[in-house]
Amino acid sequence: MGKTTNPLYVVRDNGKTVEEAKGQLDKLIKKFNLEPVIAMVLSMWQELLKNILAQAETYPLFLAAKKMLDTFVLVLEKFLKDYAPFLFFYRA
Repeated sequence: MGKTTNPLYVVRDNGKTVEEAKGQLDKLIKKFNLEPVIAMVLSMWQELLKNILAQAETYPLFLAAKKMLDTFVLVLEKFLKDYAPFLFFYRA
């Protein structure tokens, strides 16, 4: 017999809304109602990438855009490692 696990539930709106969470991170996102914030950040990121890459018409401009994005990703990764190290527990 397999091990049974208790499902995670998130209770919101003073008990009016109960949702099942797929994991701990999903539980936190639902508990603090971060879905709209995450959707907004992803939308902004997509628009930023689209605008930057639309301006990279030549190879040197593409390299400059790539360098800028690489720097941004490194800064973001350092920030997350400092303030949310639990996101980096798995390495493939």
